[in-house]
Amino acid sequence: MRARKTSMGGSRLGHAVARPTRRARPEAPPDDERDALAEAHAQLARQKSFSDALLETIQVGVVSCDAAGVVVVSNRAEREIFGLDRGLDGLAPAELAPLIVAWDADGRRLVPDTYPLVRALRGEDVAPVDVTVGPEGGPQREIVVRASQIRDAHGGVLGAVAALTDVTAERAAIRALVAERRNLAEARAFSDAVLAASPDTTVITDLSTGEIVYASPGKDILGFAAEDFSALGPEGRTALVHPDDRGTVIALAAEVRELEDGETAQARYRTTDATGRERWVNRCVTPFRRDQAGTLVQALAVVRDVTELVEAEAALTRAAHHDSLTGLPNRAQLVQTLGAALTEAADTGEEVAVLFIDLDGFKQVNDTGGHSAGDVVLRVTADRLQGVVRHDDEVARVGGDEFVIVVRPRNRDGDVEDPEVRACAASLAGRVAEAVGQPIAVRGIEHRVTASIGITYAGGSAGATPTSVDDVLHLADAAMYRAKEQGKNRYEVLDALVGGATAR
Repeated sequence: MRARKTSMGGSRLGHAVARPTRRARPEAPPDDERDALAEAHAQLARQKSFSDALLETIQVGVVSCDAAGVVVVSNRAEREIFGLDRGLDGLAPAELAPLIVAWDADGRRLVPDTYPLVRALRGEDVAPVDVTVGPEGGPQREIVVRASQIRDAHGGVLGAVAALTDVTAERAAIRALVAERRNLAEARAFSDAVLAASPDTTVITDLSTGEIVYASPGKDILGFAAEDFSALGPEGRTALVHPDDRGTVIALAAEVRELEDGETAQARYRTTDATGRERWVNRCVTPFRRDQAGTLVQALAVVRDVTELVEAEAALTRAAHHDSLTGLPNRAQLVQTLGAALTEAADTGEEVAVLFIDLDGFKQVNDTGGHSAGDVVLRVTADRLQGVVRHDDEVARVGGDEFVIVVRPRNRDGDVEDPEVRACAASLAGRVAEAVGQPIAVRGIEHRVTASIGITYAGGSAGATPTSVDDVLHLADAAMYRAKEQGKNRYEVLDALVGGATAR
């Protein structure tokens, strides 16, 4: 039997054609699994936000790279350290060189292959490394870099991370502290050297107690060891000061309390050293320490023994006002003495007598015995003149063989002999003539000189204008020449008010 065609063009086989089956739709996860997955995504997002915020907030620079060395993480602190406007993310090591200028501790320029991050990526053990970064010519920053590899749980290398700590301010402070300590040590050594080399003694005194709190080590003070001098205490040290100068020391102590910092006050006074000898010291004082209220509590003093200086000054003063051969006051000193006497006479109305003395026969001494014999005669004559005057009368050498005696109106020693100046002057002239006329032996040869004396008077009128020194000396000199004209070895008187008179 033939098969019958169908409208589908196929053969009816007596059974149905198989159809493809429909794929089953997956079942939706339960609600609790959906919630857990959403929470995990949210937690991951929060963790990333926290990490990003942390990286941007911390003060440590952070740079991380993947296994190929490409930077995948950098932060704000890192950008500030390198002075960058943008991070290093996405840059390979070779691309870092134009952006990062760095030197190691020895001053060698770092290249990408020597960056601590790259070294750590290679597996090197990178201890904290000191690096200087910044453009050439500055400003530069000092950083400490710590770097290490990042590995997965199976030991595979995932990358490396470096932490950069800016220590610029810290290192600068340390260097400043070291320099300050070195400067302080040098200053202290310098001060110690100055104190050791200086002839002065430095002491610091507590003003409230008067106790010495510091004295130059290794120095003595007026022959006392520093500790012994300090042990004397304020009263013991005051007792060493000359009674006439204790007021000076008290005034100096009061003055220093009024000084501003940096100002000084000083005084010179007499004191006694450890052997009992009188010494002169100069004390220069300055404020040293104040309390919180600004009150001075300690003063620093530099004490110097100036005995030799005072003696030298006295010698210079004496040399300027005294004759080097005889030791008598010279003309300069006579002018001062006579000027004071004339002023006093004008105030009191009393008279002053002036005797001008010239040696007769002195030229013959020089001619026969030489100038050395003449010097002996002058020195002996000076001694003889000083031996016949009263204590308050002054003898001066005013020329080669010329002497002047100033006779004051009264004798402060209480000598009442010849109380009237004119009588005293006449009596003195006689004593002078007698003393000067005695022979003087020089190297076995006797020399004899006499004195021609001119006398004049000044004063005698209270409230009058003092007679000038030059006028008085000129008048006495003229009287002396009159004595020579009248035969020498005598005296003549010239008085502007009374007139001239002659006496032997």
